[in-house]
Amino acid sequence: MPNKNLKRLGKVSGTRGEPIAPKARPDNHWSRRVGPTPETAAKLQPDFLDQLLRKGPENGGIDNTTFEALFEIEEAHAVVGRRTAARASTLELAGGGDPGNMSDGEARTWTVWLAWAKDFYDQTGVTGAKIAELIEMRYPVDAVFVGHYRRAAGLWDKTKRDLAKAAT
Repeated sequence: MPNKNLKRLGKVSGTRGEPIAPKARPDNHWSRRVGPTPETAAKLQPDFLDQLLRKGPENGGIDNTTFEALFEIEEAHAVVGRRTAARASTLELAGGGDPGNMSDGEARTWTVWLAWAKDFYDQTGVTGAKIAELIEMRYPVDAVFVGHYRRAAGLWDKTKRDLAKAAT
């Protein structure tokens, strides 16, 4: 006969004193959990441009001027994308389009983008939209594309200077 105190505490069951089976735990072991969504995983990744800036140009990274120019390219891509129904890459290959009703700043950005994208494509065979998309995604790229980043930023600054000189 089982001890009545054990039965009262719920340690044994029935009249024969069989031990109670442990309750099943939910299957939530850390190794069986689902990983983060792609959006969350992207947010958890370090900013690739920031990493390149920290490296510095002497260690295969970029300098502050290049960093700022890449952000300007990203913003210009957003302006061109907002203002057109077509993809920016088709516009730059077709030679532009009608800017329509734009502010003066957007019109300047549009003009710089089209001139820069044409020159960049002629030099590298890579569309400006492709570089801008890589910048927006903050996707780690190999050394070849870091060179494209540097060339894109240098050409962006040169195009802005040339168009500013032509306007005066």
